[in-house]
Amino acid sequence: EIVDIAAEREAHTDSIFHSSRQADSKRKLINRHIAIAAVTYPEPITANTDPAALSYYIEKAVSASVPAVVVRMDEIPADDDMRAVLGEAITLAEKYGISILLETVGALAETDRVLDIINLFETAALGVAWNVRATYFTAGESADTTIQTLGAYINYVRLGDKKDGADVLIGEGT
Repeated sequence: EIVDIAAEREAHTDSIFHSSRQADSKRKLINRHIAIAAVTYPEPITANTDPAALSYYIEKAVSASVPAVVVRMDEIPADDDMRAVLGEAITLAEKYGISILLETVGALAETDRVLDIINLFETAALGVAWNVRATYFTAGESADTTIQTLGAYINYVRLGDKKDGADVLIGEGT
């Protein structure tokens, strides 16, 4: 998973996100049996998010053969703002067959809110990146509740654990 495309490009001259090195980088990954599962948009989506910046991530994911872009929200924008920010990116994702995954952190840790956004857009291009740590520790949801709420929308899972309020390795927390 790549968290920040710009940082990846700066840090690695052979990055898959450099168009001049892309074919070579793809070949190296394939030869090593490595796949990039997702790229993560580096900032939380807000009403002020530039739709072109999010679309850039979609386009870069497509060119690098990455199947998903993960986004998060600290606060949920109003429906009209959400359509303005995500609309273009969803259109691109539908066109190129990749997914925009809403991560269940922040305002979306309560998974019924994620379902509201998915229902707003009514597209198969939207899915869920289930952050187990956030839904359990932040929203107090059991795995059963999350799966009952989101079911087939879950396309990606991020596991984590906590102990005494601090993030720890799986198995070292509660």
